[in-house]
Amino acid sequence: MGVPRLIFGAASFGMNFVNPEDAQEVLNYLKENNITHLDTAGRYPPTSPGRSEELLDHRGELEKSAIEKSINTSLQRMGVEQLGVSNFQPDLLQEFLDICEANGYVKPTIYQGDYSAVNRGMEKKLLPILKKYGIAYNAFRVLASGFLSGKLTNGNPEGTRFDGEGPMNKFMQNLYNQESLHNALKELEETTGTLGITTIDAALRWAYYHSSLDTNNGIILGASSLTQIKSNIESISQGPLPQECLNTFELIWEKLEPVRGEIL
Repeated sequence: MGVPRLIFGAASFGMNFVNPEDAQEVLNYLKENNITHLDTAGRYPPTSPGRSEELLDHRGELEKSAIEKSINTSLQRMGVEQLGVSNFQPDLLQEFLDICEANGYVKPTIYQGDYSAVNRGMEKKLLPILKKYGIAYNAFRVLASGFLSGKLTNGNPEGTRFDGEGPMNKFMQNLYNQESLHNALKELEETTGTLGITTIDAALRWAYYHSSLDTNNGIILGASSLTQIKSNIESISQGPLPQECLNTFELIWEKLEPVRGEIL
């Protein structure tokens, strides 16, 4: 089936990597490791919207009128290479595709969504639609926003997305601070402990080698430091997981699916 491409999530450019030198160091490392796809947007980073694109040399006005003008200009000259969608529910995506087919509109070629060992809801209803229409899936949150590190479960959320009282911190807490997830993490820790690997190692390697993603799909890896980027890539380079670990992931999802199967 093959493995998905790795994509660097550049939302941290302008926040954790604040100047061109920092950004270039990351880009050099990514190039050395054959990671050539980047994920960014005009609203990145949330603390300084637009700075990520500036550091990547995608400069331009980000005001509403300028964005509208840019979109219209791109469409007029047919300069848009691909159209993507994100977080569409399966029924809405199917309706969107039906409209495209009925009117001869360009269909999306990329879908970006939430996918990890503890969020596999897309596999049953969404993925078949994507495969039918040849739409690639780019997964974000493959570490469940850091939950799969075990820090929240083990009472050490300092420095993670779960630490703080801000709107995003509370959103992440509501999404992952649940008994069913903590129980799943503890089960995973028991297995990884006997194998001498971390839960992060296991989660990344599961997503890259054993999930429903193949060569047509991608995995977006974000990071707040170059050290973290290197660690994640090194984890993946360890190769496929032992069967014992795969069995644990399947058992975990069997228990989580009734309560998390609709999360996309």
